[in-house]
Amino acid sequence: MKIQLFLEAVQALAPSSSEFEFQSMTKEITDIKVSIDLLEKERDFYFAKLRDVEVLCQTPELKNLPMSVAIKKILYAADENKDSLAEAQDIVSELMSAEQAGLSDDS
Repeated sequence: MKIQLFLEAVQALAPSSSEFEFQSMTKEITDIKVSIDLLEKERDFYFAKLRDVEVLCQTPELKNLPMSVAIKKILYAADENKDSLAEAQDIVSELMSAEQAGLSDDS
């Protein structure tokens, strides 16, 4: 593990370094490990939420609904595709326009 190697290197230099610097670096490494753990937990939490939304949008009853199509467009967009949100909004806008036109035709 890279952190362990770093600690060993710091310990090897410890005789020429002050004890305070060594303790400071060790505390910093510990703080970074805690931050990494928290960030990984947060990432896993949001990934699970997105996965739940994806599974819901893939159910046979919902998969062809325009809202599900719009959500899947956002979920499956490549990072380079900055237009996925706009495309999803267009899908929803078209649906709402069609529904409003259908309601006015029924009147």
